[in-house]
Amino acid sequence: MGKTSDQIEKLTRVGVALTSEHNLEKLLDLIVVEARGLSNADAGSLYIKEGDRLKFVVSQNDTLARRSRESGTVMDQFKPFPIPISNESISGYIANTAET
Repeated sequence: MGKTSDQIEKLTRVGVALTSEHNLEKLLDLIVVEARGLSNADAGSLYIKEGDRLKFVVSQNDTLARRSRESGTVMDQFKPFPIPISNESISGYIANTAET
Protein backbone atom coordinates (compact mmCIF):
# COMPACT_ATOMS: atom_id res chain seq x y z
CA MET A 1 0.00 0.00 0.00
CA GLY A 2 1.23 3.52 -0.76
CA LYS A 3 1.58 6.39 1.66
CA THR A 4 -1.69 8.01 0.56
CA SER A 5 -3.57 4.73 0.96
CA ASP A 6 -2.11 4.30 4.46
CA GLN A 7 -3.20 7.82 5.41
CA ILE A 8 -6.72 7.25 4.10
CA GLU A 9 -6.90 3.98 6.06
CA LYS A 10 -5.83 5.76 9.27
CA LEU A 11 -8.40 8.52 8.76
CA THR A 12 -11.06 5.90 8.11
CA ARG A 13 -10.19 4.11 11.38
CA VAL A 14 -10.53 7.36 13.30
CA GLY A 15 -13.83 8.12 11.55
CA VAL A 16 -15.22 4.69 12.44
CA ALA A 17 -14.01 5.07 16.03
CA LEU A 18 -15.71 8.46 16.30
CA THR A 19 -19.05 6.80 15.63
CA SER A 20 -18.54 3.50 17.43
CA GLU A 21 -16.17 3.99 20.39
CA HIS A 22 -18.05 4.78 23.59
CA ASN A 23 -14.98 4.99 25.82
CA LEU A 24 -13.79 8.61 25.56
CA GLU A 25 -10.32 7.82 26.91
CA LYS A 26 -9.74 5.15 24.23
CA LEU A 27 -11.10 7.42 21.51
CA LEU A 28 -8.87 10.36 22.46
CA ASP A 29 -5.86 8.06 22.68
CA LEU A 30 -6.62 6.69 19.19
CA ILE A 31 -6.96 10.20 17.78
CA VAL A 32 -3.49 11.14 19.07
CA VAL A 33 -1.96 7.85 17.85
CA GLU A 34 -3.35 8.35 14.34
CA ALA A 35 -2.54 12.08 14.20
CA ARG A 36 1.04 11.26 15.19
CA GLY A 37 1.16 8.58 12.51
CA LEU A 38 -0.10 10.98 9.84
CA SER A 39 2.41 13.65 10.86
CA ASN A 40 5.25 11.23 11.61
CA ALA A 41 5.54 12.71 15.12
CA ASP A 42 7.45 11.08 17.99
CA ALA A 43 5.10 12.56 20.57
CA GLY A 44 1.72 14.16 20.90
CA SER A 45 -0.76 15.49 23.40
CA LEU A 46 -4.41 16.39 23.50
CA TYR A 47 -6.29 18.93 25.59
CA ILE A 48 -9.99 19.41 26.26
CA LYS A 49 -11.35 22.90 26.96
CA GLU A 50 -13.21 23.09 30.25
CA GLY A 51 -14.38 26.59 31.05
CA ASP A 52 -11.35 28.90 31.13
CA ARG A 53 -8.85 26.03 31.33
CA LEU A 54 -7.43 23.28 29.17
CA LYS A 55 -7.41 19.79 30.62
CA PHE A 56 -4.31 17.88 29.48
CA VAL A 57 -5.79 14.41 28.88
CA VAL A 58 -3.53 12.46 26.49
CA SER A 59 0.25 12.39 26.39
CA GLN A 60 2.30 10.05 24.21
CA ASN A 61 6.07 10.00 23.65
CA ASP A 62 7.74 7.09 21.87
CA THR A 63 11.30 8.13 22.78
CA LEU A 64 10.57 8.38 26.51
CA ALA A 65 8.65 5.08 26.44
CA ARG A 66 11.54 3.33 24.64
CA ARG A 67 14.12 4.76 27.06
CA SER A 68 11.99 3.59 29.98
CA ARG A 69 11.83 0.04 28.58
CA GLU A 70 15.56 -0.02 27.78
CA SER A 71 16.56 1.17 31.25
CA GLY A 72 14.10 -1.09 33.01
CA THR A 73 12.50 1.85 34.77
CA VAL A 74 8.80 2.48 34.87
CA MET A 75 7.56 5.80 33.52
CA ASP A 76 5.27 7.60 35.92
CA GLN A 77 1.62 7.29 34.97
CA PHE A 78 0.53 10.43 33.14
CA LYS A 79 -1.64 12.60 35.35
CA PRO A 80 -3.86 15.19 33.64
CA PHE A 81 -3.56 18.74 34.89
CA PRO A 82 -5.35 22.02 34.06
CA ILE A 83 -3.66 24.78 32.05
CA PRO A 84 -5.09 28.32 32.09
CA ILE A 85 -6.22 29.66 28.72
CA SER A 86 -3.81 32.58 28.58
CA ASN A 87 -0.76 33.69 26.66
CA GLU A 88 1.55 32.23 29.33
CA SER A 89 1.88 28.80 27.67
CA ILE A 90 1.95 27.63 24.06
CA SER A 91 -1.23 25.58 24.37
CA GLY A 92 -2.99 28.33 26.34
CA TYR A 93 -1.92 30.91 23.76
CA ILE A 94 -3.31 28.83 20.89
CA ALA A 95 -6.60 28.29 22.71
CA ASN A 96 -6.77 31.98 23.60
CA THR A 97 -5.92 33.43 20.17
CA ALA A 98 -6.81 30.60 17.72
CA GLU A 99 -3.37 31.21 16.14
CA THR A 100 -0.54 28.73 15.77
